[in-house]
This record gives sequence, structure tokens and C-alpha cells, in this order.
Amino acid sequence: MQKILPIYLPIMLVIVSASRAVEIRRRYHQEVGIPLASHIKAIEEATNRHRRSTGGGPASIYYYPFVAGLLIYLEDFDLSVCSASLLNHQHLVSAAHCWYDGEDQSQFYTVVLGSESLFNGGLRIITADVVVHYEWEPSTLLNDIPIITLPHKIRFSDKIFPVALPSKVDLSKTFVGYQAVVIGFGMTSFWDSFDEEKRTASYVKVKIITNRKCSFSYNDIIPRSQMCTSGLGGVGICDGDSGGPLIIRKLRKNILIGISSFAGVASCPRGKPSGFTRVTEFYDFIYDHIS
Repeated sequence: MQKILPIYLPIMLVIVSASRAVEIRRRYHQEVGIPLASHIKAIEEATNRHRRSTGGGPASIYYYPFVAGLLIYLEDFDLSVCSASLLNHQHLVSAAHCWYDGEDQSQFYTVVLGSESLFNGGLRIITADVVVHYEWEPSTLLNDIPIITLPHKIRFSDKIFPVALPSKVDLSKTFVGYQAVVIGFGMTSFWDSFDEEKRTASYVKVKIITNRKCSFSYNDIIPRSQMCTSGLGGVGICDGDSGGPLIIRKLRKNILIGISSFAGVASCPRGKPSGFTRVTEFYDFIYDHIS
């Protein structure tokens, strides 16, 4: 895995203006999640037939045991996909547009833990207990965060373990200039054909930039509740990375500082910034619902 990371990404808004402005998709499930779910399922089925005779497979879940996949069942029975991060024995955080993107409403999730694949293996738990931020705005992607609650507590293992949240001393930090890692199940490039090597969760290293610099690409103000990473070198989130984690390493811990929220329609290979929900701005919301 090199530059572009797979995760389920929230691409839904369209910002129209100057020639350098980047377009963001408005209908996540119809344009990204549903087609992606179909592709990933087909590839996993083909790959599993092959693996029964050859064996082997990636081991990324051991490095990032907090990464979860979401199989999303919509009102019209379509199946979509996103990512999430495990916070403790019973709660996860993701992107609000995975639950409701302004057009399609989810009915319930199958949360997939401890697996590099979405449709096979791991611990799989059904839940419809999702609390979306009360100020979530699908048209602007502001407050793009929900808390997912499992029906029972789960046991931790080497493949299932929570990510740490920022401490109170980090609440005022912007993290600009920090090197970070983003993880997810989405495409690895705009032309990704979802071949056998691209069917599982993967990661990419990115650098956090100022919101002002990010706003030049989207021709709109990026508020403090959001944050961006540089796309230089063709790195960043891509179709299907919504809800996945943006982490830094601190004191030998993985710290969750962002949640994949938006990127341009064709930003995967174009070097545009990736957008995230800033976790420190939702510190109270998170703790109010996981305590």
C-alpha cells in the first residue's frame, strides 16, 4: 500500500465557484457507498475462492485494531459502506453522512470489527443505536459526527482494541504540521478497479495543513470544526473512506484527531486536500454519549 488510502469517505456537498474550486459529491450513498459495496463484495467473493487454495492475506488489522467497517442497510434495502473507529467496549464514532446523507436514511448497521475484509470474518454486530450530532448539516458537512452504540459490550483482543481520544491539554491544538495516518476501506485511486490487492482496509501517511490553505482548493471557508490534510504527492482519502480515522502517534498511543468527511469528486489522483471532522471540537459531544 503506498499513497492513497482506502476508507469510506463522506463526499456530498457541491461547492460551485472559482475555476480552482473542488466539487464535492452531494449524494454519498447513491454515488459512492452503494456502488462501492457491490464492488467490494464481488472482489471479496472472488478472492476468497482463490485464498482457499493459496492462503495468506494482509495483517493491517493488527496495526490498527480500532478500525471498523460499516455495512449500511438503507430504507430501500440498498447496501452501502463506510468506516468507523472503536472508542471503548461499546461505542464507535464515524461520519454522520453515513447514517443520513440528506437524501438516503440508514435503517441499521452491521459493525465489522477485527477483520480486514467487510463481508467476511471478524466480529459482526447489528445495531440501529446511532446518535447523530444535533446540528448535523448534510448540505455543508458541518458537525459530521455520530456516536454508534453496540447492544452489548465486546471483549478486546489483538485484533479489536480502541483508539485513544485526545487529552484535555490537546483541545486547543490545531495539529498543523503534524504527520498523521488515515485508514479505511475505500478506493486507492480514482481509477481503482477494486482488484484483489485493493479489497481490504489500508492506510496512508499525510500532513495536516491550515484550514486557510485548504479553503483555497474548495473556494469556501473551512471552519475550525473541520481540518484538512495535504494532497501533495497524491495522498489522501478517496471514494469510500467516509467515517474512517485520522490518527497521530503520541506516547506510543494512536490518538484519534479526525474523522474522514470530504474530498473532491476526482481528488484521489489530483493532489487536493482531504477534509475531516476535527475530534477536539466535539470532545463534549463524544464524552456525553460514551460515558
